[in-house]
Amino acid sequence: MRLLIASFRKDARRALRDPFALALWLGIPFSILLVMNLAFGGTASSGPRPQGVILIADQDETLLSGAVSSAFSQGPLGEMFKPEKTTEPDGRARMAKGEASALIIVPKGFQSAVLDNRPAVVGLVKNPSQSIMPEIAGQSLDMLAEAVHYMHVVAGDELKMISSQTDQPSDADVVKTSLAINATVKRLTQYLDPLLLDLEIKQPPKKEESKPFNMFASMFPGIVFMSILFLGRGSSDDIWDELRWATLRRAQSAGLPVTAIVGGKTLAAMLTAALVTGLALVLGWLFAGVTVANWAAALGWLMAGAAVWYLAMLILQILAGARERGEIFTSLVVFPSMMVGGSMFSFDMMPESIAAIGKLTPLGWMVARFTSILGGAAPAASVLAWLGVMAAAAAVLFMLSARLLRWRFLKG
Repeated sequence: MRLLIASFRKDARRALRDPFALALWLGIPFSILLVMNLAFGGTASSGPRPQGVILIADQDETLLSGAVSSAFSQGPLGEMFKPEKTTEPDGRARMAKGEASALIIVPKGFQSAVLDNRPAVVGLVKNPSQSIMPEIAGQSLDMLAEAVHYMHVVAGDELKMISSQTDQPSDADVVKTSLAINATVKRLTQYLDPLLLDLEIKQPPKKEESKPFNMFASMFPGIVFMSILFLGRGSSDDIWDELRWATLRRAQSAGLPVTAIVGGKTLAAMLTAALVTGLALVLGWLFAGVTVANWAAALGWLMAGAAVWYLAMLILQILAGARERGEIFTSLVVFPSMMVGGSMFSFDMMPESIAAIGKLTPLGWMVARFTSILGGAAPAASVLAWLGVMAAAAAVLFMLSARLLRWRFLKG
């Protein structure tokens, strides 16, 4: 035990004397998460909101033609579109350059055609490189056309009366128009007050208010294990420095068993992981809305994962036989594991079939259970059983790495 503690103290001091490496192991994964989180609209966003520029060439310049532009600058459409006035030639030139999602051309005589219930062709030029925003613009114009149709059904005669007035209306014309509008209101009132239809209103069953999707919290478990992967890879790479300076050979000559050497390095990796991931847990809980239902279980799970991944990386380094080949071997394991195992993309963001496969990988298995621990969905008995599996895996990897280290570099 004394030799194990001495080995652990030596490796822990070496790790803590390189704060830049600690910052990288934590900083790189969370920098990736921060960029993705900002790109997708923040921690409380349900996803990216489509936005686009819509060009409007108003050749009529009347009250009703201006209403077309207003429709795209107010309400939900105003949050998705940025309308800009232009001329038809300039608008077509900008569309050819792909500078807007769509171009709307309101023809001259639009207002008089609408009031007289005559056809009016509104041009729509779509950007072929986009699919969502031009389609929304087209559907919005269809809805406006439907609104004009029903307006004529309800008050078509009155609209024709208004459109037929070319000069300043006289008092008689104003009275006549007012009486016509009043007659229309009375005609509609007999259908609307009271309603001639019997309506039975059924309230839908109340659902629990769902919390907005927190992308940061969703990706947090995988990002933390990405730090552990980088930590395991970086710590295992230290074996080449010790072999180069013959410190392992001298330690063995001084009577330090290989198991104590590997054990000290594993404990140092676990301590480093506890510091790095513990800080990540605190920051996620304080500033990003990450739920930590059981702090002890969460930290214990991360330390167990650090031990397993450090030993796995150490075995790959030893089998490689050289630093350069070790970097290649570990990269072939680290990056595919992150892609499929829930570190680059959370399982909530993956198709169900891919997520099911990812959860069967070693990293995905750890990330999925870490998510359950954070959310409080894992009973204590399950957590203990999972830790038992991790301990068994670490024990097998520990014995294998010690034997390989002795066989490859410390024989004789």
